[in-house]
Amino acid sequence: MRTAWFGLLAASGLEAFFLLVMAGYAPLYVVEHLHGSYLVASQSVAWPYLATFLGSNWWGIQSRRLGQSRLVLIGLGGYFGLGLVALLARTAWTLVVGLGLMTCLSSALAPAAMAAMTRAGGAMGNRLALRVRWQSMGWMVSGVSAGYLYGLGRYGWPLTLALSGTLALLLAAVLAAKREFRAAAPLPDLPSDGTSTWRRFLPLLGVVVPVFLVTAGNEGFFASFSLYLRLIRLPVAWVGWSAAISTALGAVSVGWVGRFADRTSGRVVLEYVLAGYAVMYSVMALSSSPVVAVLAFSLPLYPFLMVGSQRAAAERMAAHHHGATMGLVNGLAGLASAVGISIMGLGDTRFGPAFEPWGAAVLVLMALGALALGTARGRRRQLARAP
Repeated sequence: MRTAWFGLLAASGLEAFFLLVMAGYAPLYVVEHLHGSYLVASQSVAWPYLATFLGSNWWGIQSRRLGQSRLVLIGLGGYFGLGLVALLARTAWTLVVGLGLMTCLSSALAPAAMAAMTRAGGAMGNRLALRVRWQSMGWMVSGVSAGYLYGLGRYGWPLTLALSGTLALLLAAVLAAKREFRAAAPLPDLPSDGTSTWRRFLPLLGVVVPVFLVTAGNEGFFASFSLYLRLIRLPVAWVGWSAAISTALGAVSVGWVGRFADRTSGRVVLEYVLAGYAVMYSVMALSSSPVVAVLAFSLPLYPFLMVGSQRAAAERMAAHHHGATMGLVNGLAGLASAVGISIMGLGDTRFGPAFEPWGAAVLVLMALGALALGTARGRRRQLARAP
């Protein structure tokens, strides 16, 4: 079983490396090397995010029938496909469409890995934190190296993704050869209890709505971070460096957050993380100091958001629904990112990049309000059921 767990963790680290390299530099590659418009460049990020929304939900629903092992292999194969698309695409729209289609496959990995960490019961916060630590290492390496690799020339960025995709394919081959990994059989279908699917997932609203709002603010800000850095006269290289600093700090401290989540709950972690984001973006909005901006955006809040949101969602659903649950959580994060990027783009067009921290702060404050409202409703239901 140790090989299977190590494989899932390694796949999560590779996934994080891929996502930061793609989201951070695909638009620049479209404009500078494929001579696409800014609109097409934005679609190189928006299409994969929308494909994540569709794909993660689909694969999460299919996880009971296909099994986690197959989803992991499908996802790793999708990352190999992403590398091929980046290497072979010769026009901007070919790249955009190819990235979108291959993301539909690669998005099978996250729901399977997240469900594996939560289905086993017990200290799921610790296991989720371990996965986030591996992801943080992937983000950190890509944050430090992606700008350098992109600057190697016309094929620097495509070759980076192609080599990473080859590693994903090799990892899939190693895992497929291990009997203990293949032994993770699909779960049997459960008899219907007469509850429609959408009603079964209503308890997740109190988690997914605030997480959707904070993700929209956070990812929308990150996608436009280079424009904001231009405004406050900082080198664009700080996009990668701030991500590297944040994820390095997150990798060091996320284990404590996992243990804290196991002692309390995912919802409590969410409360602290959303409050932290509200303070961070409010400080950035009120101060245009470059030092404040870099220090604030280097805070390791995102790994904690992942642990809190995933554990909070798992707490509200039975273990046999965790595949679909994690598919929904991961898919909505992709949709929220696309929405947040659009909001920031509209705000930048109307007010300039100074809008970005204000827009992110408003979305995070809305997320805090939605979490407080959901918590209050949950307490009222508990009191109503009490004898």
